[in-house]
Amino acid sequence: MKRVNELKEGLKNFELGNPAVKGDPSVTLTLAAKKLMADLDNKGESFSPDNFVDVMREVFPQFDEVDEKTQHHKQQDAEECYTQFLSSFQFALKHAKQNGGPKEDVEMAEEGQKRNDLVQDLFGIELENTVKNTMTEEEPEEVSSENVLKLPCHIDNSNNPVSNM
Repeated sequence: MKRVNELKEGLKNFELGNPAVKGDPSVTLTLAAKKLMADLDNKGESFSPDNFVDVMREVFPQFDEVDEKTQHHKQQDAEECYTQFLSSFQFALKHAKQNGGPKEDVEMAEEGQKRNDLVQDLFGIELENTVKNTMTEEEPEEVSSENVLKLPCHIDNSNNPVSNM
């Protein structure tokens, strides 16, 4: 995520605007990511991101599971981790902006407009769903849309994601 300059800047500029949410897990992870981004830019040498990993495991205990035989952390699903990060950053960054968080919004590079939801603007996908009864023409189509942060991929008729096959 370091390569997404707008996200990196949003994290680096993140300031907690409302002390009431200081202990929120999403805010805790976002503050750790802020420090990680600053360290990546400033240290100039390789380092272990122990603080960020420790916070991640505290916020999301499923990533702190240890194999009983090897006593090493279990392998986890990268997509689940990615989704958890984006959801946490989305909550914290939106919350901070609504409560006087970052000093200034980062402008959209292409459009020059202010962001209301940095994570949605950068990673969001708008899906349009159309439901149509093919047995009769009398029933109108139902069209709806939704914003998501990941694209579900269904390859069979039962709508099970690929990961469940």
